Amino acid sequence: MNRKFGILPAAHAAYVDSCAAARIPAQAEVQTVGYAIKSAGTHAPDGTFINSEGDNEPYCAATDFSVLRPNHLSGGQVSRLLLAMLERGFAPFWRHEGTFQDGPHIHAIWADCKMKPQLQAQLGDFVVGRSGLVGHRLDSFWASFIDQHAWERYTSALVAAQRAHNG
Repeated sequence: MNRKFGILPAAHAAYVDSCAAARIPAQAEVQTVGYAIKSAGTHAPDGTFINSEGDNEPYCAATDFSVLRPNHLSGGQVSRLLLAMLERGFAPFWRHEGTFQDGPHIHAIWADCKMKPQLQAQLGDFVVGRSGLVGHRLDSFWASFIDQHAWERYTSALVAAQRAHNG
């Protein structure tokens, strides 16, 4: 799978590795850098990097990944993918309820890079088991899926990676 414009190469490699670990084909990277009104600035650029062609390329620490393209993933496959992404440095939010029913996806924040305050706040929400959305509701998915010790280990690694770049 080719890297989509706007996703850092390390994040793309970690995502492809996550798919392999979850035993599913890599799904489409739907949105990286973008200005969709519904995203409210979440996908605005966080910075730039020098890409393989030697050009400055904007990136966003948040990427939305499809669970419908190219393959429609089952609930078990989505759960395996979310865990694999968490293990590899993402804070992956499973967006499938409410307004996301018509467009379920994984909204994932790559913690190992500089990011805007809005994404730092979403990452903070993730660490304490909240949605990262307006209202900051509790997100029950992870509490039902992973034990507290593992959760603390993974989220501590996310926080450490984020602090290395954002202070």
